[in-house]
Amino acid sequence: MLPSSTILLVEDSLPDYLITKSTLKAAGLVNPIKHCSTGEDTLNYLYRRGVYEQNSPRPTLIILDLTLPDMTGFDILKIIKKDENLKSIPVIVITGHDDLETMHKCYEAGADSYMVKPINFEGLDRSIKRIKSCYFELIFHGKV
Repeated sequence: MLPSSTILLVEDSLPDYLITKSTLKAAGLVNPIKHCSTGEDTLNYLYRRGVYEQNSPRPTLIILDLTLPDMTGFDILKIIKKDENLKSIPVIVITGHDDLETMHKCYEAGADSYMVKPINFEGLDRSIKRIKSCYFELIFHGKV
């Protein structure tokens, strides 16, 4: 079974979500993007509970913010990477936290990549293009 081409974007800030989504599209990624804005919503999506019971394609990639209103993205990362059915999904942490301790903590929990949120569109565009070339062109060989 081929993996879904869906990108799950976990971001509680609507402006950050809209900018990231727009930048993904501008970088040439035509993949469907699903959005979750809370930890509970993210886990419901991943475990196909509630409103997602019949409509939550397995993501090919998860882009995860660390700061969410109900739980930390770090807690979600730990849950994903401990679950046999989810741990193979690449998780890219995109956050405003630029300290080494947080970065190391995320990598130890299983993050596949860690990016500090750029403060301007050009920086975000460069980050998204790196995601595209690494995860969609190299790892998935464009088969998403």
